Amino acid sequence: MLSSAFPPASAGAAPAKNCFSAAVSVLIIRPLAVALPVAEKLRRRGFAPFILPLSRIEIRPWQWPQLSYAALLAGSANAFLAMPPVPAAFMTVPVYCVGSKTARAARAKGFANIAYSAENAEDLCRFLQQAGRPAAKSGQWLYLAGQPRRPVIEDFLVTEHIAHHIICTYDTIGQSPTKAELAALPPKLDYVLLYSALNAAHLPLLQSHITPETKILCLSPRIAAALPAAGRRQAFIAPRPTQAALLALLPPTVCRT
Repeated sequence: MLSSAFPPASAGAAPAKNCFSAAVSVLIIRPLAVALPVAEKLRRRGFAPFILPLSRIEIRPWQWPQLSYAALLAGSANAFLAMPPVPAAFMTVPVYCVGSKTARAARAKGFANIAYSAENAEDLCRFLQQAGRPAAKSGQWLYLAGQPRRPVIEDFLVTEHIAHHIICTYDTIGQSPTKAELAALPPKLDYVLLYSALNAAHLPLLQSHITPETKILCLSPRIAAALPAAGRRQAFIAPRPTQAALLALLPPTVCRT
């Protein structure tokens, strides 16, 4: 549902056009490694994709604790980047993830017990509150997190009196586009894909490429709320916080004439 903080924005599908006379540009604001597969999908659909990372991930050195834990929480797939060798004792610990990509990253590292994968942190906390979930208070939980982050999960752990330990495994660092990166963009962007509130706040860096007709597609209401006021009028919000739902906001096909 659309947040009341920005009523001009739209939830659900952006106004669709099914046939265009020129290449339709889509800017993907994500780090290169994760943006490349998205760009290839869009290229196959006939779009002209561009990639611009306005943030980068920096791994922190860390080690697994010597203690045993009742469960493991992971808020992002980035938590599993450059991970130290996983001790055998952790391989069967229940893992609770935010996002299916995070669950896949956990499996790739050898974790055998992916207990649940939620679409966002709030959904994960609601799931853990349900009756019949693991007896969290019987043991300490380990939370692999990044910085900056919203304190949704740790606030839940504190409220529920669950003993826990947080390891910050990475930092997300905002960065400005280079002159060369800006020069490689088309003069006017048709669509912008936004995956994070941090990147939404940096959108004014692209103001010369964003026109009143540019549609800004946001993964969640929280990301749309982070847009500058002018940008919220051009925002469309995915009905679910998944990449598939975000890409579904784009027209299904692009015709050339």
